Amino acid sequence: DNVSDSRINKIISSRNKVREYFLEHDYDYLFFLDTDIITPSDALNKLMEAKADIASGVYLGRVEMNGEFHVIPILYKAHSNGHAQTVSKNEVMQDKIMDIIICGLGCCLIKKEVLQAITFRNFSDSNTGGEDVAFCLDAKRKGFIAKANTVVKCDHVGKNEVLGFKPQ
Repeated sequence: DNVSDSRINKIISSRNKVREYFLEHDYDYLFFLDTDIITPSDALNKLMEAKADIASGVYLGRVEMNGEFHVIPILYKAHSNGHAQTVSKNEVMQDKIMDIIICGLGCCLIKKEVLQAITFRNFSDSNTGGEDVAFCLDAKRKGFIAKANTVVKCDHVGKNEVLGFKPQ
């Protein structure tokens, strides 16, 4: 069992424990906020305004594409061929509510109905992460709607200096 295998399994196990606790109690929404994400003070209200089954704030992360790392928003929108397309930094600089199909769970508000239908799991054979991708794709397959409110610009501690992206 290598380190990243155990790390992602702990994350998935923890998310599922939170999900189980949530479903055992009378809550309408679950708000995931990673320890390295700093939100604007009105983040929850602004995520509610998205009126989505899954509502995400915006934060940057390091993503590997074609063997190179890029610092981009952790949001993906539908592409014409059925694949996901990254959302650019320019797209999130304008304040709007936008349709997405995948988001990170670092600043994410999820309706009860989604959590009743879906558990957290590994994404394919990844041992470094991807439980957020798997969750969002499972939700999309079941007809749930995901949106991002780009007003909710978050600081991802240690990840934002490259582009100077700061919360309001």
